[in-house]
Amino acid sequence: MIKICKNKDDFPAFKCINLPLSKSISNRVMILNFLTAQTTDLNNKSSADDTKLLQEKLFQIKHNENNADFVEIDIDNAGTAMRFLTSVLAISNGNYILKGNDRMHQRPIGELVDALILLGADITYVQEKGYPPLKIRGKNLINNEIEIRADISSQFISSLLFIAGFLQNGLIIHLKGKISSEPYIIMSLKLLERCGCDYLFENNCINVYHNKNPKLISSSETDWSSAAFWYEMVSFSENLNVKLLNLRKDDTQGDMVIADIFKSFGVNTLFENDGVLISKTGQIANEVELDFCNYPDLAQTVAVTASALSIKACLTGLESLKIKETDRLLALFTELKKMNADIEIKNNNSLIINPSKINITETIHTYNDHRMIMSFAPLAILHNKIMLDNTADVSKSYPDFWSDTIDMLTITDEA
Repeated sequence: MIKICKNKDDFPAFKCINLPLSKSISNRVMILNFLTAQTTDLNNKSSADDTKLLQEKLFQIKHNENNADFVEIDIDNAGTAMRFLTSVLAISNGNYILKGNDRMHQRPIGELVDALILLGADITYVQEKGYPPLKIRGKNLINNEIEIRADISSQFISSLLFIAGFLQNGLIIHLKGKISSEPYIIMSLKLLERCGCDYLFENNCINVYHNKNPKLISSSETDWSSAAFWYEMVSFSENLNVKLLNLRKDDTQGDMVIADIFKSFGVNTLFENDGVLISKTGQIANEVELDFCNYPDLAQTVAVTASALSIKACLTGLESLKIKETDRLLALFTELKKMNADIEIKNNNSLIINPSKINITETIHTYNDHRMIMSFAPLAILHNKIMLDNTADVSKSYPDFWSDTIDMLTITDEA
C-alpha cells in the first residue's frame, strides 16, 4: 500500500511542465519508418515504456527475418504493439509467435486477424480463437479489399492502414457501423500522407493507394493525453496555474479536446507561443454529458474529476474501455464506489455519476493500469491523502509523472 499526500509545505502557485512526446504518434511513426526502410531508430520519440518496447521488438524482427524457425515476439501488456505488429508480421519475411502477458491474451483481436486472412495472410491462433497468442507466417498479400467493424478498436484499422501503402495493389477498407476513436484514424492517415502515401476517405470507405515513393518521417507532438492529469490537478487546487510546454492549437491528437471538456470543471486554457497556460476559473457546471467514443483515454480522468467535484455526469461511448489494459469501465465503477460515489453502469457502455460526498477510507486498486494511477493520485490535492496499491506503472505512458509532481504530491510506503 502506498500513501499519496498533498505536499502542503511546498505546494506551488505556478508550474512549468515538459510533458512527454505522444506515444500514439511515436509508435505510428516507428511502424511506418520500419516498413519504409527497416529502420528502428527514431529521434525525438516518446520516452514511454510502450515506445521503448515497440522499438526493441522492431529491432528483433529486423534481425530475424528469413529465419525458418518461429521466433517469439513478446509485447507484454502493450496493446498498440500487439495490434500494429500483427499486420507488420503478416507481410514480413519470417515466422513468428506474437504473444503478451495474461491480460493481453484476454483482449480480442479476431476482427483484425479475420481482415488480414481475407487479404491472404497466414495467421492461426495458438490458444483460444479470436485472442492472442498468434502464429504468423509472413508473406506477400495480394487481395486488396476488405470490410471491418469500426466500433471495436481504431487500432485495428490503423494497423491495416500502415501496411496498406506497402501492398502492391494498395488497400480498400470498408468500415462497418459507427466509427470508434475516429481522431486516431485521422491521425494515422495524416502520418500516411507525410510518408508519401495518397488516400481517399469518404462514405465510411478508405482507399489507400500503393506508395511508390515512401519517405521517412519524424515524431514531434507533445502528448495531450498526459495533459489531462494536469487539468484535473488544476481543477482540484485553490490557485494553481500550469504552463504545459509545446502543446499547439494545430496538433493532430484528438485528446486535445480535454481543453474544451475541462471548461465545465472550471479550468481555462490559453494558447501561447510556447504552449498552453491552464488556470482555474471557479465556474463549475452542475451537470455534464460527454461522449467518449472518440476519446476513450480521457474517460478515467473525467470520471474521477466529476465524482470529486460532485458534478452530475453522464459519460457515454465507453465500450472500448472494457478491452483496455484492464476492464476500465468496471474498474472505475468499483474504485469510485469504494469512495462513496453515487455511480452506476448503464447498458455496459456508460457511467452515470450523481453528486455525492467522496470519502476516501480504502486503498484504491489500480489494476496495473497507468491511467488509473494518474487519474486517482490527484485526489490527494482535495483530500490530503489517498492510498494506492501501485505507483510504478505510470512509466507505460508518462515516466516523469512523479518527478513532475514532487512539489505537489508526496509518496510514502505504508506497511
